[in-house]
Amino acid sequence: MSKRFLIQLLAATALFATVQICHSDPAPDLTGMSLDALLRVELPPLSSSSAIVVSATAVESCSVETSDLAFGAYDPLTPVATDALSGVVVTCTPGVVYDVGLNAGAGAGATTAARRMTLGEKNLIYSLYRDTARSLPWGDQVGVDSVAGVGSGVPVNHKIYGRIPARQTIRSGHYGDTVVVTVYY
Repeated sequence: MSKRFLIQLLAATALFATVQICHSDPAPDLTGMSLDALLRVELPPLSSSSAIVVSATAVESCSVETSDLAFGAYDPLTPVATDALSGVVVTCTPGVVYDVGLNAGAGAGATTAARRMTLGEKNLIYSLYRDTARSLPWGDQVGVDSVAGVGSGVPVNHKIYGRIPARQTIRSGHYGDTVVVTVYY
């Protein structure tokens, strides 16, 4: 038997005894075993492990999509208001409480109750509402004249009800305005 083989055998025996001690099992008495028996002793596999901490922080998030509101042709001589419908689609992460606000628009002197489409210096008054009866103006004051919702992770369509009052004295032409939609969350 070579000297190197005996050193390996002793190292294996010591390792086996160490592993057994680490596992709180009593080490078997190897002194009485034959060389043949020692070579057949199965040593437990050695391993070392550690844990990886995996984390992520989900943030509250909302997105908004709008569609243009087109009143079409407005006849100032017609005795009834001209109505139109549009929408704001809001998608927020589940549980996010949000409000959708519409500003007064870009027309000089506009308010959220009486917005102004313009053609040069001429104005065509119109309003945007939160309800089908067109009685609740839609503005941008959270908790006052905005539209509230709670995110569910799926898109929610909030309808915008537009109205141009009848019999406005205006000249013909294409009037326009830009209203900014903001989602507060």
